[in-house]
Amino acid sequence: MEDYIVSWVISGVLFWTTTFLLVRNVFRDRSFDFCNRVVSIVHAAVAVGLASLSVQHWGCPVCPLASRSSAVQMKALAVTLSYLIYDLICCLFDKIPRMDNSVHHIVGIVGITAGLAYGMCGSEMVAAMWLTEISSPFLHMRELLKELGYRDTNLTLAFDILFAAIFSLARMVGGPYLTYVTLTADYPLLIKAMALGLQLVSAFWFYKILRMWVMASSSSSSNSPCAACKFLRRKCIPGCIFAPYFPPEEPHKFANVHKIFGASNVAKLLNELLPHQREDAVNSLAYEAEARVKDPVYGCVGAISVLQRQVQRLQKELDAANADLLRYACNDIPVGLPVPPTMASPMGAYRGTEFSRRIGNRGGPLFQAPALAVPSPPPWSTDIFSGEKILRRS
Repeated sequence: MEDYIVSWVISGVLFWTTTFLLVRNVFRDRSFDFCNRVVSIVHAAVAVGLASLSVQHWGCPVCPLASRSSAVQMKALAVTLSYLIYDLICCLFDKIPRMDNSVHHIVGIVGITAGLAYGMCGSEMVAAMWLTEISSPFLHMRELLKELGYRDTNLTLAFDILFAAIFSLARMVGGPYLTYVTLTADYPLLIKAMALGLQLVSAFWFYKILRMWVMASSSSSSNSPCAACKFLRRKCIPGCIFAPYFPPEEPHKFANVHKIFGASNVAKLLNELLPHQREDAVNSLAYEAEARVKDPVYGCVGAISVLQRQVQRLQKELDAANADLLRYACNDIPVGLPVPPTMASPMGAYRGTEFSRRIGNRGGPLFQAPALAVPSPPPWSTDIFSGEKILRRS
């Protein structure tokens, strides 16, 4: 790789990082993703402009095919390579990194680096850069408008349609042609593999767009409104914020949430959250609302307190059982004397007690003779159970 290309890449990374810091300083009240998307729009404009300037003949924008890269093409690719490196680092600081986006960046970085190192495939890569970046501003604008409060408006719908149309035409019509040209040309295997990988990532994104449009069309064609719109007696428009989380067959779910929190507050909360966080938030609100309806004073805190008390009681029982097992294991429990048959029954116990009282044992169950001082032990010991005498050997 030429030295000036390395300088362009390093300078580009510093440029995009500085641009992000400036945007972050201007939009201090906006999110990290908002500022990063602004930088992405700037890069898309710069990349499309540099790619257009590198075209040698507009009668055939991708000509010459399977040729050496020109200096203008290599500089344009160096700028995009520096942005991909910067954006990949930014993705690492995102709350939930997206695997498909990371794979796209890694494939692009490896492919462009290989093209710059070999000094070939410049026309195809610049054309691919133009096709991939021409739809990026529309993708980022629809997300910026959502954060600015223009969600589910005609403007966001227009950007959705433009992005889907341009993306499909560029990546699924022009992309396969460039992939075919790259695979059939006499290029290194690494360049061919990265071209195929980039096209596969584009095909995966195209599948997600198709699925999104199919779901949107099916939801708009259905006549039954969501539970929220039906409860509020309003028309359920396409893109309703409540529709994915309050289906029409669960009217009580929204009724409880609306009674406790209010529909406007719930809508405001959902608009402030990321799409993948909304379902969990709705489930939490529904659980809290149902608990508050059942117990207006304590709500779910009452249920939590009951469960905590049960846990404490079971923990005490478990500790007691463990202590008993430990005593049995250590043979700490003394073995009791066998009870005579006459003492086993209540009448036998009464007779033993009465006999002890009469002989002066103060009601004790057994007679205890006073202790006598014995100078030396007897030469035998008597087994109290068998009555046998066992001689002691001195």
